[in-house]
Amino acid sequence: MLNSDTVYEGALAGRGARKRLPHLQLKEQIGHLLRLRILQELEILARRARPKVTERHTPIMRRFTRAEWKVFQTTGTIPNPGAVAVLVVPPVKKSLLNGKAPDASPNPTEEIRASTISTKPAPPLSVLHPASTKDALEMPGLAPHEIPLYNSISLFPSPTQRAALHQHLCAILKEDTITRWNQVDRPEPRDKSQPTKDEMKPSHAFLVYSDGSTVKRADTVPLAIALWRLRMWEMDPPATIPTWKS
Repeated sequence: MLNSDTVYEGALAGRGARKRLPHLQLKEQIGHLLRLRILQELEILARRARPKVTERHTPIMRRFTRAEWKVFQTTGTIPNPGAVAVLVVPPVKKSLLNGKAPDASPNPTEEIRASTISTKPAPPLSVLHPASTKDALEMPGLAPHEIPLYNSISLFPSPTQRAALHQHLCAILKEDTITRWNQVDRPEPRDKSQPTKDEMKPSHAFLVYSDGSTVKRADTVPLAIALWRLRMWEMDPPATIPTWKS
């Protein structure tokens, strides 16, 4: 698997120095375009998310409740059938935006360039989590089913782009008529007790679905692909793809 450094070196091998773009500038440009693609896919998804009245409604996206998020932090698994990605996206503080709106220009702005420089430790852009602790036992010889979890602070370092990400996700949820209270795949708390009112409140984790039912409403696969492309480009060491075990 190639990451941004190896792609750059391979593409420019043997070319004259005058034809080369600065390494960091090229990486920055490609990363910016990959992020714009994610935002564009979310805009398209928001327009197509509203189901027809005659269709059986299945969610394409919802938020984990706080109780679900607590269970996830304990188990490290995402046992939700049809899940293809989880995005942890807290709302952006207004003080970080300074009244600025996200710029859809194909070239990164100064604000976007500056946001990539940070002295604070950031969470990994993405981490793969198993869909079930039983996968390895139930399917010997196959790699376990894993679902990527994306951290928005690393996924979109720019506060204005991160605010746009949160806005698009909320717009999709607004079009989704099934509320988080009626999900059939909500795992029970470990102690089997009923969650409190506070635990039933939504967390900052957005769960994206894709299966035979959701694709009839709105296809989330292009969004999942756009997220994975950025993961492969930005992560170092490069992201790995599950392989068959011999």
